[in-house]
Amino acid sequence: MNTQNQLHVISKSSLSSGGEAVAAVGYIESLANEKFSIQLVSNDTPPNLNTNNILLTQGPSSSNLILNFISYYLFFKNLFKKEKFNAVHIHGMWTGILFAAAIHAKKNGVPIIISPHGCLQSLALGRKPIRKFFALSTYQGWILNSAKLFVATSDLEYQAIKLRGLPHPIAIIPIGISPYVPLYPPTPREKVILFLSRLDPGKGLADLIDAWKLVRDPNWKIVIAGSGNDQFSEFIRDRIVLEGLESEIKLIGHVEDAEKKRAFDQSSLFILPTYSENFGIAIAEALNAGLPVITTTGSPWKDILTYGCGWWINPGVDNIAIALKEAISCHPSLLKAMGFRGQKLISDKYSPELVKLRAETISKWVVNPSTKKPDFFMDS
Repeated sequence: MNTQNQLHVISKSSLSSGGEAVAAVGYIESLANEKFSIQLVSNDTPPNLNTNNILLTQGPSSSNLILNFISYYLFFKNLFKKEKFNAVHIHGMWTGILFAAAIHAKKNGVPIIISPHGCLQSLALGRKPIRKFFALSTYQGWILNSAKLFVATSDLEYQAIKLRGLPHPIAIIPIGISPYVPLYPPTPREKVILFLSRLDPGKGLADLIDAWKLVRDPNWKIVIAGSGNDQFSEFIRDRIVLEGLESEIKLIGHVEDAEKKRAFDQSSLFILPTYSENFGIAIAEALNAGLPVITTTGSPWKDILTYGCGWWINPGVDNIAIALKEAISCHPSLLKAMGFRGQKLISDKYSPELVKLRAETISKWVVNPSTKKPDFFMDS
């Protein structure tokens, strides 16, 4: 059996660093079998993975931007001398480690796959826009044009990539979600609305606080789990105190593993009033845990309406307040039924087996593009 040797490069692979790392590592793990030899290179200490089929490497680092890039360039130069790769998969955008990897992939004639992981969404491009405009006009634009294939996690991200006007095919491969295993012994659900995500202005947290002021049911509480920018986190804490909501809205910080499961298991609703998501891993995790979800059209989760497992609304305070009122007035048995339908949505459309099949298919296509394009490829 011929083994395909792939290099995957990401700026940060620690699972606590956010959705980009979770998505990338999950994708890489889906390819970890006897057909593929995988090497993952990142800036930080790579995560512990449940497989021996992936070689994890931490790239060089320096506090000086120019020296940092030189270190990456030499690192990948030596790596490509030692290894013959069939494909290089770049996860994310903007950083020197990705640019250096792309340069040597191009020099060695190795096809490049790019997963932007939300970096081309309009909200993401709006952060530090001058710097990103310069990057897209220079090195980052060169990387994008050098790609053989793009990977989008949703139709929404496909549209964002398509807007760049690049002549490359785009494969839609969702993030795989394994069947949920709750904590044992089971934790009874409480009248808790869970927000679990990075604390960031784009996640709609300020809107959630303003909406809750309009709802304020004394029987319900909101739990905010996650970490992020210190300045914004402090702003949210101050807003909660200023509005006198300390007894109704609780911030519990970053959670993972058993703490994360406990947060899902103890809650009755999940909310992410986001302005922009390329996928929304937390939404998928909440549905998988059996929670009805309130989220917005800024996320690609229209299927929430199709499956009847929550609310998919336009962003904004008034819309969030209406959805919250409807949700907390539901009988617990109705919320439970919606939760079951959410789990069915995940099992129907986001199984790890689907991700594995599609990841293997695109890996074969990039090294033999004369074969027929898979049916999940979209034109750019």
